[in-house]
Amino acid sequence: NVHPDRPFPWAMNVRLSHCALVSGCLCGLALALTVLFDRTATRGLEILLRPWFALCEMLTPDSWQATGHVLLGMIWLLSGVAVYSLILGTIWVVLRATLKRRARSVG
Repeated sequence: NVHPDRPFPWAMNVRLSHCALVSGCLCGLALALTVLFDRTATRGLEILLRPWFALCEMLTPDSWQATGHVLLGMIWLLSGVAVYSLILGTIWVVLRATLKRRARSVG
C-alpha cells in the first residue's frame, strides 16, 4: 500500500487530500451562503457556532472584547466556519472509507 515516490502510505495520502477537498468545499459553501443570505445565515451560524464563540470569548483577552468590535467578530466567525468545516470533512472521509471497507468485506 506504499507508493514508491511517497513516504506516506498511498491510501492515507488520498484520504488527506479528500479531507482537504471536502473541508474546503464545505467552508466555501458556508461562507458563500453567509454572503448571499446575510441575516438568515448569520442567525443560523450564530446558533451553530455558539460553542465556538464561547471558546473564543474564553481565550480572547477582555481588553480586545469591546462592544461593536466587528473585526474580532468576523475572525471568530471565519475561524469557526473553517474549524467546523474541517471537522465535518474529516467525519465525511472517515465514514466514506469505513463504508467502503465494510462493503468490500461483505461483497
